Amino acid sequence: MAGINDQPEHARELVKFLRGRPALVNLIPYNPVPGLPYNTPTSAATAEFVEILTRGGLTANIRYRKGERIQAACGQLRRGKG
Repeated sequence: MAGINDQPEHARELVKFLRGRPALVNLIPYNPVPGLPYNTPTSAATAEFVEILTRGGLTANIRYRKGERIQAACGQLRRGKG
């Protein structure tokens, strides 16, 4: 989430936490939901996050969103009022 867990210091903390452990980090940019105050990280912030993880010896993948246009992406499916 933009400004919440997408900063370089968060990536460095993750590298430190996972150091010495075999891990594959899948990064899934936040899918915006109407009525919630959270935002999707910028592509530059996501790229920098991946770069820090990679330099730290981790394997990282960006999982691209599908279904966002119709609000059916991960985290967007929920029961509506009515």
